[in-house]
Amino acid sequence: MPLYLYGAQYPGGKAINGTPGAVVGGCPDGNPSIGPFCSPPIDPTTGFPARQGNLPRNGLRGFGSAQWDFAVHREFVIHESLKLQFRAELFNALNHPNFGPPNGDLSGFGGSAFGQSSSMLGKSLNGGTTGSGGFNPLYQLGGPRSIQLGLKLAF
Repeated sequence: MPLYLYGAQYPGGKAINGTPGAVVGGCPDGNPSIGPFCSPPIDPTTGFPARQGNLPRNGLRGFGSAQWDFAVHREFVIHESLKLQFRAELFNALNHPNFGPPNGDLSGFGGSAFGQSSSMLGKSLNGGTTGSGGFNPLYQLGGPRSIQLGLKLAF
């Protein structure tokens, strides 16, 4: 049973296997599985899961990220004590898409969104909303291509 599915139809070419009923013979409790995952057994007295499962910490990995930034600057001497600096910076110069973490919600049975990314990395690092205390998604790792120009006069 593969944990990851690979193909051009998935964002970034990779997704967590969310095929319903993929475990041969079904889960021990009789419910169908979601990909290679089965629900933990339920404690009959409390109705809560009897254990948390055996997936290790950091067992699932998100998508990789790649970003090329480029900067160039030039100083022009106008006078002996007066200089003008021009600066140009490109963030994500190749405009490579960087996808956010995959959706790990198993509650929606037959969840078509399980294991697929629903946002870009820059937006997911921000918490999804502007003004939430995070950085602007435009200037985060994984944001869209952006160009910044600047002039500085030093005297």
